[in-house]
Amino acid sequence: MLDLSGSISILGNEIKEVNEAPFVGILLDKHLTWSGHIDKVNKQIRKKCGILFRLRHILPLQILLLLYNSFILPHIMYGLEVWGSTYPSHLIPILNCQKMIARTILFKPYNEHSAPLFSKLNILNIYKLHKLQIASFVHCLLRSNSPHSPNEYFHIINHNHNTRQRFYQNLCPCQTKTNSGQFSISYSGAKIWNNIPYQIRTLNSPKQFRTALKNHLLLIL
Repeated sequence: MLDLSGSISILGNEIKEVNEAPFVGILLDKHLTWSGHIDKVNKQIRKKCGILFRLRHILPLQILLLLYNSFILPHIMYGLEVWGSTYPSHLIPILNCQKMIARTILFKPYNEHSAPLFSKLNILNIYKLHKLQIASFVHCLLRSNSPHSPNEYFHIINHNHNTRQRFYQNLCPCQTKTNSGQFSISYSGAKIWNNIPYQIRTLNSPKQFRTALKNHLLLIL
């Protein structure tokens, strides 16, 4: 068993233990709760929300949406497959910021119900964006558009006889009893994929798949 209780050194240089460390733009914490990165993203998009608030009086709706998709959404989407795999409560600050942006763009009061606003603006909330990213990753795996093999993550349920499951190509999630295991691609990816309608799953083009799945998610309240 590896003993990590003492100090670790490489070529005489001691490696210090830290609570958080950045890696390719994502802030890792020692418990993998992603709370530090979520807080970082929340601060970034809140700053830009103030800009939208001032510009909404002089710019049309389509330009405001373009600014959201260009300057705010990329902060949310980057690495979302990783840091979005956490407890739903940890993502509430991002969701609240999205609600504030939708109400700002549409000149709605602070207590306006957000779901119809997201639908009107063609915007997915943080939870649906996470599903879209995970499903797109699985789609690439199954279509061999990824350097990884789907067998590294899932077992494909594919019977030889003519059954409903054969055509739907359901994925068998990994067996896990821990929350961290349920946040993994091998578990959550299979669950998300199995709930996607067949006519969307069978689309070969990644772009068509993402568009169809986004439209489907927009219809789900």
